[in-house]
This record gives sequence, C-alpha cells and structure tokens, in this order.
Amino acid sequence: MHSLLRIKVRGIHSGIGRAASGLIRRERSFLSEGTRTFSSSTKSQRLAARSQTNDWINRLVIGKGLCPWAAEPFYNGSLRIQIVEGDRGDYLLDSVKREIASLLSSDSKETTTLVVFPDSFERFGELKSFEYEILESIHGEGLFEEVQVVAFHPKGVHSLYSCEEMPTPYDYVTRAPYPTIHLLRTVDLVKANKQMGGDTEKVPTANVKKMEGMGIKAIEREWTFSGRERG
Repeated sequence: MHSLLRIKVRGIHSGIGRAASGLIRRERSFLSEGTRTFSSSTKSQRLAARSQTNDWINRLVIGKGLCPWAAEPFYNGSLRIQIVEGDRGDYLLDSVKREIASLLSSDSKETTTLVVFPDSFERFGELKSFEYEILESIHGEGLFEEVQVVAFHPKGVHSLYSCEEMPTPYDYVTRAPYPTIHLLRTVDLVKANKQMGGDTEKVPTANVKKMEGMGIKAIEREWTFSGRERG
C-alpha cells in the first residue's frame, strides 16, 4: 500500500538521498513549528481512530483508486493498524521502532503497518519532523533500505515549502483522518514495481489528475470519517 497514496519509493529511486543525517537535521530544524499539543484518548476515541482509518483506506485510498495495490493487504488481513497514545517523544519513537522490528521479523504476517497517533502531532510539520527522527534512527541501525516511512496528517500539504494558503486537491493525497506513519517493507515495493512493469512512478501523476478532476469541493465533501471534523 505504498505511501498508501503517494508512491514515493525511497530506495528504488531518488528519495533515498534524503537519508543523509545532515539533511535530515536541517529539514527537521526547518519543520519545527512550536510545541506539540497532546490530549488523552478515551477508549471510544481509540476505537474511532481505528474505524476512521479503516474508512479512509476503504472509501478513499481503495475506492478512488489512489493506490493500485492497497486492496490486497487491506482485504487479506496483512495490514496492521496500531493506535499509539501518549505524549512522550521517546515513547512515540520507541513504539514506531517496535512496529518496524515486528514488520521486518521473519514470522510477520503483516506486510504493511499504519501507526496512528490520536493524541499527538497537531501540526503537519511536527509529524514530518518526527518522520525524519524515524528515518535517522533506522539509518543508524542499518535498516534504511529495508523499510519505507511515509507521513499522513489531517492537515497535510503536498509541499511544506508551498505558499498556498488554501488546500489544493493534490494536498489530500498526504492526508489521513489522524496523524499517521505508514511503514512498509522495501521488498514489497520492489515486487509491486515489477508487477506494474516498472510504472509505479506514474501513479503520483495519475493521482494528481484524479484529484484535480474531482475538484476541491467534491474532495472536501468526501473528507468526513464517522463524524470526525475535516482537517
């Protein structure tokens, strides 16, 4: 389920260059947008986070054809959704590292994992900063070429350097009902790339056309998940 939406195959093409620790530090500094805001989840909120994430995958990612291979892990049970609560940065990072270890283990039944943070990362820049922390960690452990990491957020934008004040249709390919880190194995991306005849890089372009064809008003009407307010 590649970035679920964004087909960004680090390790297959140019994205892998961003692993350099120096670049990660510079971008992480740029993306720091103030103090993270946290709240405490109730059991019903946790259940809602799982339900709305499933709804997002089924109705938009698969339903709108934004990811050609999202359906298989979703329907065959090899997609794992892990809800992570809490407000400690070290705990959040350790939780993701445990999910990476589980995903890469030889007896893992899952091929892709969504780590959902209902309490954390109010701003997209905060989640992107956390994404770079994860990348730096797995790079240090020699796992950078084995696992891919992609961030989604209710207020995600296609480019953090954009000056656009209003969301564009394509911004919604970076969005999910809750702050979410998508983990997937590079070997599965390589396999998917072969199955598509090496055409995975065409998917983002196709998604741009789909989203622009829908238009921002139609997309926003779709952007409701079991009563959760739109990002």
